[in-house]
Amino acid sequence: MQPKKHKQHKKHNYPKTRKPRNTSYSMTYRVLNEIGKEKLYEIWKDNGHRKTSDIVTKMLGVWVTDMVIQYIAQRKFHWTRVVTDKSLPIYKGVISGNMPVSFYKSIIFA
Repeated sequence: MQPKKHKQHKKHNYPKTRKPRNTSYSMTYRVLNEIGKEKLYEIWKDNGHRKTSDIVTKMLGVWVTDMVIQYIAQRKFHWTRVVTDKSLPIYKGVISGNMPVSFYKSIIFA
């Protein structure tokens, strides 16, 4: 399944003298530059936020939180993944009604 296309944001009317921000220090920038969007998507699609953060931490040698991965997946690229393994605690919680489906915006329960 391909990631969803996200909406184009309104272009800001900044003055021409405004300097662009240097965001090369951010963890999101580092993860995307060193691993790449496509490879990160493949890792995330199979593992989810928490396991992906562990894998990326080992790959980069720098601690990457699951919130960085969640930001990249949900807010920046609007990725979705299909979960079919009924033995997972998330799947069991949603099926039993203990956890609302709306809480998991990036997961499609099949």
